[in-house]
Order: sequence, then C-alpha cells, then structure tokens
Amino acid sequence: MKLSHKYSQALCFGIAAKHFGRKHHNLAGVLFLFFILWLLLQVNVTSIVDFAKKSAQYSGQNKGFGYDSNGNAILSLLKQNISACDGSFVGYGNEFAFFKNIVLNPSKNAEFVQETTDKQWTAPKKIVFSDGYFSVKCKKKPSYEFRGNNHLNKWFSVTQFQPDIIKTVKIEPRLTIAIERYEYANLFHSMTDFYNAFLMMKIFNSTPAETNILLLDNHPKGLLISIWYQLFNNVIFAKDIKEPTTYNNLIWSIMGYNSPLYPCGKTPILSQIAFSILNDWTPLWMYTNSLVSYLSNFKKFFLGQYHIRDYKNLNCQNLSVLFIWRRDYISHIHNPSGLITRKIKNENELSVTIQNLLKGHLVRGVQLDKLPVKEQLTLISTTDILIGMHGAALSFSLFLPDHAALLELYPRYWPTTNLHFRSMAHWRNLTYLSWQNVDYLYEKKYFYTYIPPVILSKMVKEAQNKLCPHL
Repeated sequence: MKLSHKYSQALCFGIAAKHFGRKHHNLAGVLFLFFILWLLLQVNVTSIVDFAKKSAQYSGQNKGFGYDSNGNAILSLLKQNISACDGSFVGYGNEFAFFKNIVLNPSKNAEFVQETTDKQWTAPKKIVFSDGYFSVKCKKKPSYEFRGNNHLNKWFSVTQFQPDIIKTVKIEPRLTIAIERYEYANLFHSMTDFYNAFLMMKIFNSTPAETNILLLDNHPKGLLISIWYQLFNNVIFAKDIKEPTTYNNLIWSIMGYNSPLYPCGKTPILSQIAFSILNDWTPLWMYTNSLVSYLSNFKKFFLGQYHIRDYKNLNCQNLSVLFIWRRDYISHIHNPSGLITRKIKNENELSVTIQNLLKGHLVRGVQLDKLPVKEQLTLISTTDILIGMHGAALSFSLFLPDHAALLELYPRYWPTTNLHFRSMAHWRNLTYLSWQNVDYLYEKKYFYTYIPPVILSKMVKEAQNKLCPHL
C-alpha cells in the first residue's frame, strides 16, 4: 500500500514534533500546534479517517488475519486452506500447517546454533536442521510459502516429500503442536505461544490430555516452562528425541510474532503513526485487531488447567485492588545483574494513598514472579482494579474478571505505542486507563519512576466510578 506523500509527510512530522517536544518541553506545545494547523490546511478529517481505515485493513491483510463476514479471523484462515499429498499436508492462510503421518528424523539435526551474547535472550537459540529432518509421503513437494520472515519456511525447506519414506518403530498418535519459542523468558511473548497452541488444539478438536507440545528450539527450559506442562499433556524438546518418530497428527503452529495477540503484527502501521500523534484520542480500531477469537474460552481453559474457578462477581462495597510491582530479578541466565526497567520508586506511598482513598476495600501489592503461577493466577482472577507499569506481567489481564479495570503506567522513556495490554483490555471489554510521565525529574537512577500519588488517585477514582457508577 502506497501512502500519500501528503499524509505520510504530515504524520511523520507529527511524530517528530511529539518526540522532540518530550525533550524540549518549552517547544512541545508550539511544535504540536504548528503540526495540527498545517495538517488541517492539507487534509480534512474525513480523509484522515478514511486513510486510517484503509491502513488498518491493509495491516490485517498483510498479517494474514483477515475476517470473514461474521468477523471471525480464525474461520477466515481456515477457509484459506491448501491441501496436498492426499491430505497429508494442509496449509492454512500461510500461517500454520497440519501434517498427517509425518516423520521426524533426529539424525538430520545438523547443529545447535549459539547466538551472540547480546542476542541470546531475544533471538532464538536455533536448531539448524539438515534436509530430511521431516519427511512426508507424497509424489512431489507442494509449492507453499508461509507469511513473512517465518521459521516455518525453514522447516518446510528441510521437509522431504517422497513416494516412499522410512517406517518408524515409534509412533505418536496424539495431536502434537510444534513451536519455536522466541523471547522464551518473557511472559507476553510466551502468552502468544500459549494462545496459539490453544487455538490449534481447539481448531483440531483435541483436548489438553490428548495434546503434546514439541519445542523445536534450543532455549533453556526457563521459568515459564512449568506452564506448558500444566496446560498440555506433555512437552517434548527436539534435542531429547533420539529415534525417528512418526507423528500421526502434527501441527506447525503460528509464529509467536504473528499471533492474533500481537497488536497489528510485528510492525503495526498505525500504532507507530496515528497513535504516536493522537494517543488516547485515537479510536482503537485504527491500530489493533478488531477482535481476537475465543479469548473467553482461552481464559476458561487456562484457569481451568490450574483448577481455578472463574467466579468473581463485582462487589462495589469491597473492591479488590492489586499493584504489580516490577523489581530487579534474574529472569534468564543472560541477565546476570537482574537489572530491569520501568520500576516504581514510591511503592509504599502509592499503596498507602490508595488504601486511604478506598477505605474498607482490599488493596494489595505483589511482585508476581516471586509467587507460584497458580497463586499469581488466583490473585489476578479475583482482582477488580489491576495497576502496574507497562510490562509482561500485565499479560495476566487476560484472566481478570470480565468487569475489571486495568491501569497501565509508562515512564517517560518508554513509548505508549506499545499497545499490547491496551489491546487486551479492548478485546476483553475491560475498563482501561493509562498515564505516561512527562517530567524528567520524576525519572530516577536505575530505571525507577516516581508516580505522583494525586495522579494515581484520580485514575483509581475514575476506574471505581466506571465499575460502580451508582455509588
């Protein structure tokens, strides 16, 4: 899609003005006002909205998650299927694939690649497979390509399609979902994989007890590996497979960065453009998926696998408020210092302030990663107002009660174009409020941010009024 030079010039100028203004407060208002006046002289409001709608539609099409007439993205993908090899291979929307009676041969595992030190967390520690790692009985290899820079294309390139393939002693009859993890120590990115795997299980009419996970990467197990074991029947690591195995039903799952949980894909157009300029004035449809399929089912599945009942009713006389504290901790072996960003400087002051504001209500603050996962989920699933700095732990907002509110805080140095949790709140129809610091004096050493209690009090009061308008 080619952007009009007029629009792109205007939008880029707006972004520059906003970010320049953050560093030069006395010029921010002048620059932004100049931009608005210039934009109004160039285009009318209707043209901007039309442009935004077209951009949003383009983002969805480019990502592969178009919508059918009923607004169902997954159904749309299923309709975009290409079958070959008498049904032994079916590709869906260039995003995932199903294989019947596919053979995995571990002797074709060429090497385990170690990434450079500064990339060891974010980039996957890859397993480089040689030709024939996978093999499918077929007269000829189908022509197929997965969308974007996708590891599934690498897997497909080493898959042999031949009339005769080896017969294996070991056979796995259960549905098996193959996944390559990327940011394996990050809860948000792991959540995209959990959700993708859940979708695959649901689409192919399986159950947790009849579904295995095959991890085709060389990452350490990590702190979040226990969740995989809790959600599904079993977890198999590629490096632990010692003999050729036939998988009766194998799915290559959607890449994490392509997940429906990822707002507008990896490089959202409007989240970086329109939202950068208009911020909270921007309608959410401009920069995120309009809906995500089966989120309520995913919530029920996730909590159910931990034997947690989803029962919390709103009691306006006894609200439950939970602060998520971000504190230094070692989440993976490649961050030995444990230093993290986006921490709150005045935790105790905020906690006391909200306790005084909401007398008779329950106000708590926790560092979630210090707790067992089941305890984390139990806390979240009984919380009415969740407060925290932008961070992966806010992924648990997927498991808040349906009536809940999410209050997301940003330091001055972190862009609000990171829309992950605002999008989740939107998809779940939760109350959402956000605030970003603009005062450099509130930013402290070691990535601490001072949050003015009066600001947070107003946010909490607004959330309370939205949840309980008749008080």
